[in-house]
Amino acid sequence: MEHVDRNEREQELRDETFRIFAVSQWVGPVGVAALTVVTLYVFWGEIDDARLIAWGVCAFTGALFQALSFLVPALRDRRDSSGLPAAASAAHLVTGLVFGSLLWLDPVMVLDQRLQYGVLMVAFALAAGTGSGLSGLHDMSRRVLVPLFTMSSIALIVRGQWFIATALLAFLAITVVDAQRTGALWRQLVALRVDESRRAVRQRWLAEHDELTGVLNRAGLASWLERHDRRRLTAMYVDLDHFKEVNDRLGHQAGDAVLVEVASRLGALVRDADAVARLGGDEFLVVLSPALAEDHAAALGRSMIAEVRESVVTEAGVAHVSASLGISTSRSDDQDVDSLIAAADRALLEAKRLGRNRVKLAGDAPLDGSG
Repeated sequence: MEHVDRNEREQELRDETFRIFAVSQWVGPVGVAALTVVTLYVFWGEIDDARLIAWGVCAFTGALFQALSFLVPALRDRRDSSGLPAAASAAHLVTGLVFGSLLWLDPVMVLDQRLQYGVLMVAFALAAGTGSGLSGLHDMSRRVLVPLFTMSSIALIVRGQWFIATALLAFLAITVVDAQRTGALWRQLVALRVDESRRAVRQRWLAEHDELTGVLNRAGLASWLERHDRRRLTAMYVDLDHFKEVNDRLGHQAGDAVLVEVASRLGALVRDADAVARLGGDEFLVVLSPALAEDHAAALGRSMIAEVRESVVTEAGVAHVSASLGISTSRSDDQDVDSLIAAADRALLEAKRLGRNRVKLAGDAPLDGSG
């Protein structure tokens, strides 16, 4: 079970990583495309036109590939171990290679013109930032930076620009080391988001469900009633007989186990569209929508009584309980929910007064639970 839970958490982390990255999915392709346009404009006439055009086509292809990795379902759904599309990883690698090859386009390009060199350095920085869209917090940054600066540094060494090449390689080393540290921080941030989301879901669930049994609580029942036709309901009020004896004899932990099992058995007997709620203690309310005919409701009530009578095995021993049940069905469009539930409650009290372990229809003679 622990292994399954760990796998589920890893999947949650991957899904959250994908959602976070998807928020900025357009930063990469749009930024790279814009940067490509700027680069083509700046170096037009400085580099052989055919080579520069070929480079631009490759750069635009990388930007398009980044966009398609999220737009095309077949590419988006094929993810790597981190939860990101594998195609996006490949696209970021292409971006790094393309911009890293910029210095290789013209062997005789003059590098001592400050304007050109400054634009080139800006291009490198923008390629790294727009390529990842995450300001270096994720491994996507390294997929851009490593090929970009490695190829650029080698080109500078070939041209005799040792000082600048060394600076770029030092920057690359610092970036890779820092990526390891920030990568750990990134995973912690994702985990915090997952945990916060879990807590929020848990709080929303607890607001409408009984924590012990998992069925609806009063607030959840009220919410359920808001979504259903209140004029066509059957209410079944269930109360366990002598439940206190279970707690006294076997302990409260065993009593809790009985409540959980009873809630499960009641839920198994009704339709998915129906509601099972624990009102407190050992009292349950089952509401059926649409309403059942009274004879069918009575038959269902007898099945519930029979199910509850089945023994419950707990760690402290075997527990035996029975139940009394009152039923009320909407008789007119004018009957409101409160009066319907009140009628079921009165029928329940009558069933208990007549000896317990039986079903009582509101306004009718009691029905023996064994029948």
